[in-house]
Amino acid sequence: SEIWIKDLAQGWDRPLVSPRDVRVRGEVAQLLLAPVFSPDGRRVAFTAVSPAGSAIFTIPAAGGSPVRARGGVEMEERSPTWSPDGEWLAFRSSSGGEGRLLKVRVGSAGPVEEVAASCLNNIMPEWSPTGEWIASSDAGCQTILVSPDGKTTRSLGGTGVVAWARDGKTLYRVGPGKHALIAVDIATGTGRVLRDVGDLIPYSGPQPGLRASLLSDGGSIVYS
Repeated sequence: SEIWIKDLAQGWDRPLVSPRDVRVRGEVAQLLLAPVFSPDGRRVAFTAVSPAGSAIFTIPAAGGSPVRARGGVEMEERSPTWSPDGEWLAFRSSSGGEGRLLKVRVGSAGPVEEVAASCLNNIMPEWSPTGEWIASSDAGCQTILVSPDGKTTRSLGGTGVVAWARDGKTLYRVGPGKHALIAVDIATGTGRVLRDVGDLIPYSGPQPGLRASLLSDGGSIVYS
């Protein structure tokens, strides 16, 4: 269970981090999940899981040693997403069977900040490129937009993996219910079906990290 990095232009690939490189609460990691590049492409955040729990780490994309994303009280940490300025990470945590969307300044020993209640599904939250919204799943597993300070929440309805357009004006969602790729206009909250995806609905294993990504030209979306 390693995280590898691949150069699509030159064709090479290499391991970036292995479980033996990471310890969570004193235990060697068994799983490395949900890697995500920082907006400037220089760091990768990921979740490490050991028998003792889960925690989010960052590592330079050029290689190096993984570092805990935050200090302070230990808690379950999964599904990281970067703020556009690369200063913050939002992530999911759970306690007593209830999920929470939290955020923390990267490398800070300060307390985490609660953003919203969250579903315990495996769909990754996604911070918008403009910084004003985090797309997530509410306690009922429906798609919502929540402001990073947690003061404003908008319900978009529906479920599925999401990806932001580069300008932050559209949220794409691949919904397992309708088997369709849907574009949601952020200004109005209305969605329109772009195409049917048939049986090619998003899938991942039981560990959180189901993510969609928009290609750099904005013309295609990729997911597992």
